[in-house]
Amino acid sequence: MGNLGRETLLTRRAFHRMLLSGCLAMGATHSCSSTSVLAGGQTPSAFSFIFANDLHITTDADVRYFSKVVDEWRSIKDPFDFVVICGDLVNNGTEQELRHVKTQLSRLAKPYYPLPGNHDLTGPDAQGHHAYRAVFGEGRENYLIQHKGFPLIFLDLTNGTSADVSVPDATMKWLRSIGRLPATLPTIVFSHFCLHPDIPRFPVANTSAVLDFFDSRRVLAFFSGHYHGRWNATRNGAAYWGNACLSNSQDNHDGTAQKGYLWVDVYETGVRVRFVEFTAANI
Repeated sequence: MGNLGRETLLTRRAFHRMLLSGCLAMGATHSCSSTSVLAGGQTPSAFSFIFANDLHITTDADVRYFSKVVDEWRSIKDPFDFVVICGDLVNNGTEQELRHVKTQLSRLAKPYYPLPGNHDLTGPDAQGHHAYRAVFGEGRENYLIQHKGFPLIFLDLTNGTSADVSVPDATMKWLRSIGRLPATLPTIVFSHFCLHPDIPRFPVANTSAVLDFFDSRRVLAFFSGHYHGRWNATRNGAAYWGNACLSNSQDNHDGTAQKGYLWVDVYETGVRVRFVEFTAANI
């Protein structure tokens, strides 16, 4: 499985064992989210990660472009713990395209966590996920990672290949299955489609139940793709971050030219986010 980080993936059974043993407890006393973005040097960060979205890999030129991206990540001296690729890894949802992405990500000496976007599927329901599952495994759609005491929640909001979606029943059912996760734990949520109602394009329909679930929890930040643009907002004390695409062939929806990724420093009280523009000259 390369560096998919499967060793930290919590099955439902393992998750409940950790709850019972107290392994998830952090002794936090917070009753609501805190999302202050801390100034540099104020406190040591708990960890850092790289966030990217919307690669849209199809051609050999796209593969070469992403290979240079991975070369840059491999050359970074500052420590980071993992990489998140938040949907639309490829453009046509074929197994060959997806394997190109995995081949490049496997060159990282770090765990990496993918999510499917609408371009990573070939149709609705399980059959549409077939190629994605064949490449990245059955456990990389809706899943929970426990990292240094911080739950990382990954949500599959795809409705087949549609660019406009509503929250799937299966995703809501899965989310309720982790409802015993202590609400005081500082949590980060990832989804290809942005859950904030004010996103400039592609708002997700029928979000009330999923937002109600998170409103009672200590969510530090939500990260998403799909809308190719650098965008952030807050809601109920939680920060929402979207980013430009990291694609050789696709444009940004917000009209900007810069492609890149986010460097995220995570603290117990919030996140600090920095946009890193990528050009071939970076290498």
